[in-house]
Amino acid sequence: MTMSDQMNMLVSIIVPVYNVENFLEQCLKSIENQSYTNWEAWLVDDGSTDTSGKICDDYAEKNSKFHVIHKENGGQSSARNVALDHITGDLVTFLDSDDYFAADVLEKMIQTKVETKSTIVCTGINIFKNGQVVQTSYPNSFDVSGQEAFRRMLICDGLDSNVWAKLYEAALWKNMRFPEGCQFEDVPVTYKILLASEKVVHCGEVGYWYRRDNLTSTTQQFSKKRMCYTSFTKDVLLFAQKEYPQYLEEAEHFYRKSLVVNLTALEKHKKRKEKDYDIKVYRRSVRKEAWKNAAAIIHSGFFSSREKMDFVLCLVMLYRPLWQVVHTIRGIK
Repeated sequence: MTMSDQMNMLVSIIVPVYNVENFLEQCLKSIENQSYTNWEAWLVDDGSTDTSGKICDDYAEKNSKFHVIHKENGGQSSARNVALDHITGDLVTFLDSDDYFAADVLEKMIQTKVETKSTIVCTGINIFKNGQVVQTSYPNSFDVSGQEAFRRMLICDGLDSNVWAKLYEAALWKNMRFPEGCQFEDVPVTYKILLASEKVVHCGEVGYWYRRDNLTSTTQQFSKKRMCYTSFTKDVLLFAQKEYPQYLEEAEHFYRKSLVVNLTALEKHKKRKEKDYDIKVYRRSVRKEAWKNAAAIIHSGFFSSREKMDFVLCLVMLYRPLWQVVHTIRGIK
């Protein structure tokens, strides 16, 4: 493939869509306004009950580069998997329907790919809430092997386990699909994709905008679908123990991070009388594992002081009472 051909490779953009009518236009406009024009977008309406499906259809009617698939609700993994079965591009990237791209992100990533001959190109992430950027993650460039990218993913050094904010050679996804019916579905997929890559490069730009203010009553509760998170990271830990023992410390952190995240979520949204038996059993299991790993977490250099404090409060079951007091005080002010 000539340099000219490489600079004109077709990019397949996968967008799972579910009840995001307030944010979808911004997402789709960011695709339509890309400075790089050789793309196709697969919008998978996952059984939306608002006007999201119609918005997708309207864009497809006006622009043939947009392709819409309507399906029964099956979750984000299911929607992504359906799109992966339809894409025709040389390259593929993922965009959540409440997020959006910087106008030149595809151009920057493809230029980086061609110049570095990489199989995956990453971009930085602006996390925004109520229209204001509250955090910028992974803004710095790097050029590493797939194995080193795997190590970095384990400790969030320059990249993480989310599939978005990355541009992939489509061939990497030929036999790869997301597990369905769970959250944190990226975890068991991303590390395998990284290890299958010869070279992973960061383009040195911030091109993905991640929305933090799209929280519903459902996403603020602890869902059984979250329980997969610790099992996914435990699988990665066991894999590293066997195949990459030199990364054992990083893999242990990856697993412990999931314990901290889910323990905090469980305590923050704990019900006085939890009726769901599976969640009750899972809470006991996570607390048991958390106590076993407590000393390592507290003394670890990978966790911030705030994370350690929240973790300790959760262990002694004081997180929720103190959290309620803080919010009450804020309400009085």
